[in-house]
Amino acid sequence: MMLWWSAMMRVFPTLKPKLIANLLLFLWQPEPIELNKFLPRELDDVRDLILAIQINVFKCGGIRIGVCISHKVADALSLVMFITSWAAPARGDTDTARPQFGMANFFSLVNLSGFKPNTGITKEKIVTKRFVFSASHVAALREKYADSNTVDFPKTTYAD
Repeated sequence: MMLWWSAMMRVFPTLKPKLIANLLLFLWQPEPIELNKFLPRELDDVRDLILAIQINVFKCGGIRIGVCISHKVADALSLVMFITSWAAPARGDTDTARPQFGMANFFSLVNLSGFKPNTGITKEKIVTKRFVFSASHVAALREKYADSNTVDFPKTTYAD
């Protein structure tokens, strides 16, 4: 975790994480809508923020990262690629995929000066989903899909 945290502090030197009391309360929260408090902004917030990140630190040392990105600059795949590349140093991975910005060469420029975007997504259309995987299922997936000789997986522990 220290490697990850030092990398975060280099990118965001004024970062102040939000301390959360208990990881188990977060993991077993029965109401999915309550998970929205771990996001850096309201779901229907349409301010001109391109990217917002919230770090939540649990007393046991566990972390949870909430990320919101503007759909004006990224789709779901772009967000996944961003997070994967961003987390690579914490895994000790130095061979990560680099973004390619050459697609603009394939499309002609269009004048969008008259374009006025609508207000975006409203709360009524947003669904919050929560997925919880047991330690045994995660271990089974690791066993099935990873080469255990090359990957050093972090150990999952729960503490108060």
